[in-house]
Amino acid sequence: MKDHLQLIAAFAVILAMIPLISYAAKHTVPDSGGVGILYEQSGEVVNVSLKDYIIGAVFAQMPADFDEQALRAQAVLASTYIKRRAAAENTSPTKELKGALISDDRLEYQAYFTEEEARSVYADEYEQAYERISSAAEYAQDLCLCYDDQPIIVAFHGISFGYTESAEDMWGEAVPYLISVESLSDADMAECESGCELTADEFLDAVKDLCAAERLDADMLAENMSVSRKTEHGTILEMRIGDNVYPASELCEALGLASQHFELRWNGKVFEIKVHGCGHLVGMSQYGAQSMAEKGASCEDILLHYFPGTTLEKR
Repeated sequence: MKDHLQLIAAFAVILAMIPLISYAAKHTVPDSGGVGILYEQSGEVVNVSLKDYIIGAVFAQMPADFDEQALRAQAVLASTYIKRRAAAENTSPTKELKGALISDDRLEYQAYFTEEEARSVYADEYEQAYERISSAAEYAQDLCLCYDDQPIIVAFHGISFGYTESAEDMWGEAVPYLISVESLSDADMAECESGCELTADEFLDAVKDLCAAERLDADMLAENMSVSRKTEHGTILEMRIGDNVYPASELCEALGLASQHFELRWNGKVFEIKVHGCGHLVGMSQYGAQSMAEKGASCEDILLHYFPGTTLEKR
């Protein structure tokens, strides 16, 4: 099976690009026709049951050998996400979706695996993985994580650096339950840390499109780059390069960094980049959820820790 963090990183980082959608609408559970998924290449809308949607979502979002309670937490988030999407489409249908709730565009909607995609990841371990994820989906399909009687904005990431970050800091929109919380066990895990080394020329080549207006050369680069703005916990929000300030999210994308919580050091030969965490760092840390579950926390314990002030409701 593919490496756990590789699987998580593939989709957790994508979530940083999904805009927050605010609306006030009556909650609507997907009807008996199931969850419609638009496959953009063919233009076909395929309906799957709510349970099967949750199974496909969890397959795409969390390793199947995580603890049962962590899988349940991820499954509840999948259930909540699609119920929020149903409410949004009930209020203001998206013409391009052709009646579906989501499409297979993973830059726009949260990831979902077909059976074929899940089998390609898990190979001979697929049946065992399916059994575990199906059990979590069975538990979650009648549940929804809510705030003020509405399904929450679902946010999760692979692993934090010891604290999650707020939606207000990372996305510029305050959300009462997407605030910074402790996830201390994350910082002690090997999966928390990644990094790379780049020569000045390699660095310049990576950011040439982002910094097209700059007139930097390799010798000037180290002296003309600094952190412009960061969060209370040290996650970088903006970097100054030359005469301009750039969003750290765009710099991370250009450099292929796993998160915006990073350290950058020029040692005279190369840039040493050390990265902590994986993903946008907002909402539930998946490795943090796993650690909590291993210590005896329930699915509800996990969700209420990472989304303070919410309630787990049956609907």
